[in-house]
Amino acid sequence: MPDHSKDKRQMSVRFRLRDETAACHQRVDDLFSEMDLGQLATYRLFLASQAAAFIPVEKAIIDGGIGQSVPQLVDHKRGPLILDDLADLRTDVPDPLLPPAMKSEAALLGAAYVLEGSRLGGAILRKAVPAEFPSRFLSAPTTLRWSAFADILERRLVTEEQVNAAAASARDVFEMFERAAILSLQKHGASG
Repeated sequence: MPDHSKDKRQMSVRFRLRDETAACHQRVDDLFSEMDLGQLATYRLFLASQAAAFIPVEKAIIDGGIGQSVPQLVDHKRGPLILDDLADLRTDVPDPLLPPAMKSEAALLGAAYVLEGSRLGGAILRKAVPAEFPSRFLSAPTTLRWSAFADILERRLVTEEQVNAAAASARDVFEMFERAAILSLQKHGASG
């Protein structure tokens, strides 16, 4: 039987996280892909569900000390941007979901991996949003190139235990976004 552990160790941390979160990431993408961002009611729903997960995770990683590893994430928060978009749309800010416990730098970096990846996804989603809709959250500039963030992951997540903790945290955050989307879609279905 071949030894895949060597292959796993040689794979970059970014790709390990991608592979180990692929299933939960796909579930989140599937749920949000059901939302037509060109329709105002659906766009409001999308932003509200994003806010329910994004804001508490961003706060948790900042409070947890992510600034020691990735100061740009503290300097360029996106939580206020989504709140501004919701205010412009006269949409209530949803109750925040409880973020997962992140007790190590590795867990913080795993959560940051999801949030920074969403920055890239936001640029793609922005294309589906009409110009007259507020889109500060989806249009937030990238303050740290993805390759620079991946380099930080490589330097800071060096042991198998650290990579596993980062992957577990990233999965927890994806599952939080999944819960937020399901709750929003259920609420919309009940009222729509």
